[in-house]
Amino acid sequence: MDHLRDPIFILSSARSGSTLLRYIVDTHPAICCPPELNLGSVCEGLYWAAYDTVARVANVSTDDARADVASAEVRRVVSGLMETYKTAKGKQIWCEKTPKNLLYHEVLSTIFPDARFLCLYRNCLDVVHSCIEFCQHTPMTELDPYFQKYPDDQITAMIGYWTDRAIMLLDCERFNPGRCFRIKYEDLVAQPAEALEPMFKFLGVSWDPRLLDSVFTEPHDEGDGDPKISKARTINQNSVGAGSAISVDRVPHDLLKQTNFILEQLGYPAVETFSAEAIH
Repeated sequence: MDHLRDPIFILSSARSGSTLLRYIVDTHPAICCPPELNLGSVCEGLYWAAYDTVARVANVSTDDARADVASAEVRRVVSGLMETYKTAKGKQIWCEKTPKNLLYHEVLSTIFPDARFLCLYRNCLDVVHSCIEFCQHTPMTELDPYFQKYPDDQITAMIGYWTDRAIMLLDCERFNPGRCFRIKYEDLVAQPAEALEPMFKFLGVSWDPRLLDSVFTEPHDEGDGDPKISKARTINQNSVGAGSAISVDRVPHDLLKQTNFILEQLGYPAVETFSAEAIH
């Protein structure tokens, strides 16, 4: 397999550090990672368009063969777009990092059978804390179904969102053995060199710790993503543990049990209920 031709997708929930990881990956001399392109939904829409046009008139006799034709057409279109971009950037590999791509991980793994996935996790309550801060200024439409499901408690809604996304990430790892690399936000900010060396090895490219000195000085294309990163100058871990004071006393027991089960699988401490004064 020629890793220098295989695309990369950063998959995560929102508010998990994907923009930071995008900046780091985009700093590598072999990889370009543009702002959020929503390629998951693009591929989904293009697939059905191709299925009912190009694949319909192809000389094939089975549904599976028609699906293969549609997938190949989407791969041709999207790869052509991204190949033009990476060539203009002087890079060899392209990467995409839209958090909503997680909803389409099966589509992406089918369209790009040699793609590799960076599965980025972050502690549940820290994601909730970041969502609360972000929602004060900018709506997060991906949370709307959860606010509708849990209209009486935004903390429950956000924990439900994190839990569903973590399940999707774990499903992606199971669905794509050998094609996924798990990385935690906490490791990325606490020990970036130690976390990134095996990640870049997985991607089949060289690693030079001096890359970390250029993350915020190298130019990166502007677009959707965490707007705060444009003001960052160093990788810091100030936000790790910020959600520890959030009360989960109103979170339904079944959801909390499911969340804690996933946290345990990922090596995070369990969320516990308490009555102390807390964010809510």
